[in-house]
Amino acid sequence: MLSVSNWISGTALNDLLIAVSWAVPLIQVIHILSLALVLTSAAVLSARALGVIFGQVDIEAVVKRFSPVLWGALVLMVASGVLLIIAEPERSLINPVFGLKMALLVAAVGATLLLQKRLNGIVSSPDGQITLSASLQFLAVINLGLWVAIASCGRLIAYYSTH
Repeated sequence: MLSVSNWISGTALNDLLIAVSWAVPLIQVIHILSLALVLTSAAVLSARALGVIFGQVDIEAVVKRFSPVLWGALVLMVASGVLLIIAEPERSLINPVFGLKMALLVAAVGATLLLQKRLNGIVSSPDGQITLSASLQFLAVINLGLWVAIASCGRLIAYYSTH
């Protein structure tokens, strides 16, 4: 990864991002706000699946409302993350916490897709109540935990030095 990091450091886009003093801070703000939207949407989906919030709202309506926000923000988060890697490749690519964050991201995307798929088609009673299997409730907890772990790893990257 060191050779990839060195190669990225020599690209024109890396030079541009470093030369424009406000570029990296702006990209970081976009990345963090996107993560906040992803984390909030995942939390709402998981909490509704667990029956903690929106008890009177049909679960399919909650999935329909928050899924586009989650996936749209995830695209923005990944795009801004790629730009941050290009701007500071040595900060992330050779950092084991970054590797963990990427592995968690793959797991979280898979868990979120599975949770959405399993929640779609669940019919709530007229008062909005549902009874979900223990495995689906466990998936909701794991899903939320993965997104929180990703946010935590993102923050820890700044504090884990490879030098």
